[in-house]
Amino acid sequence: MSEVPLKNSRRRRWVILISITLLVGAAYLLGWSNFFSVKNVVVLGAPSASETLLIKNSIPIGEKLARMDSKQLNSTLESFPWLARSGVSANWLNGVVTVHVWIRDPVAVIGSKLIDDTGKIFDLPGYSSQGLPSVIAPSSVAQLFAAKLIVGLPQKLRASLVTMTTVGNHSARLVVTENTFTPPRSITIIWGDSSDSDLKSRVYYSLIALAENKKISRVDVSAPHAPIVK
Repeated sequence: MSEVPLKNSRRRRWVILISITLLVGAAYLLGWSNFFSVKNVVVLGAPSASETLLIKNSIPIGEKLARMDSKQLNSTLESFPWLARSGVSANWLNGVVTVHVWIRDPVAVIGSKLIDDTGKIFDLPGYSSQGLPSVIAPSSVAQLFAAKLIVGLPQKLRASLVTMTTVGNHSARLVVTENTFTPPRSITIIWGDSSDSDLKSRVYYSLIALAENKKISRVDVSAPHAPIVK
């Protein structure tokens, strides 16, 4: 009768020994062996070759995947003002680390830089700003107001926008190229704040459609129920 507990005890020791051996082997493979190491880095979405190289160099080839330090990569990514977000994945079978980056979506030009819909000002290497409107804004509040206002404009008006000047978060003046006239010409629109954008747009297009307004150069729709033309 005493042999059964003895056999069970031996079996338990063997199970424990095998488990420890497997854990030690796994730890070695993951943490020290070259089997699970970075063999290649792929960067997707970077705006230029120089940014791609900087990101790739922040993850050393040969580094153990399980011990990969993300601090250097994060530091590199945080240095790019054009970065909106990023994602990192690793293929443990082939050792390929993929870094996917997404750039900010510019909505306008401000000075020599770009601005997105959050009011963030940034450079974007290799990007052509042709077709984007220009923003003149004296403060960060005015810049954010301008960015959000541009995004909220009806598409037709946004497509014709050349310049937007803002003060604070309540006063905007738009300069558009009006193609409904022959030849096309610039019209200044006193827009006011960001309220009633759809109504202001409808009022503007109704006014310039009137025969008596074919020679106007300025429209004030800041109070859309009482517009003024000049």
